[in-house]
Amino acid sequence: MKILVTGSEGLIGVPVVKKLKEAGHVVQGYDKKTDPLQNIHNEESLMDATKNKDVVVHLAGIPHPQGPATPFPAYVRTNIDGTRNVLKASIEMDVKRFIYSSSSAIYGYVFKEGEFTLDRMPPDWHWFYLLSKIGAELVITEGSKQSKIEVAILRVYPVNDEWLFHSGVDVVAKKVLSVAEAPEVRGVLIEDVKI
Repeated sequence: MKILVTGSEGLIGVPVVKKLKEAGHVVQGYDKKTDPLQNIHNEESLMDATKNKDVVVHLAGIPHPQGPATPFPAYVRTNIDGTRNVLKASIEMDVKRFIYSSSSAIYGYVFKEGEFTLDRMPPDWHWFYLLSKIGAELVITEGSKQSKIEVAILRVYPVNDEWLFHSGVDVVAKKVLSVAEAPEVRGVLIEDVKI
């Protein structure tokens, strides 16, 4: 298959590209770190990149809560509007399948005594990230209703431990490969990816 991976130079993007290539797929990376024109807000570049692709794996975005210095509009522009742009190009270029890396943060989370716990968190800057991921999922769900594109949303859980992080990223890469190679995705597939 011909696969485009946005955010291909990120912490999850690099192992995802590697795993897809090892499986014999033709993979094109798309990341503004390697080329400023490869930006999820550059519609012309996105249209060109999604042309003749079977699958788009969308990993680009603000990857986790960045702290109070990152304003909410930055999350909206990148995680919601950027996702809309990638999905729109994918639909217009007749991509068969769109895989999005979301986050378990949409369930709410807090850190208690150094442990990761799913729970409600106080309304603060963490909410910016959470709301942007929910917004992106809504954009994808609604966008997919107006086209024939198959959609998978993978809600990835975070890892605190460095060793677990590296093995966890491999879990995410394997899940992306498995969804990319699935014979069919019906409706909107939403899966938790626990590491």
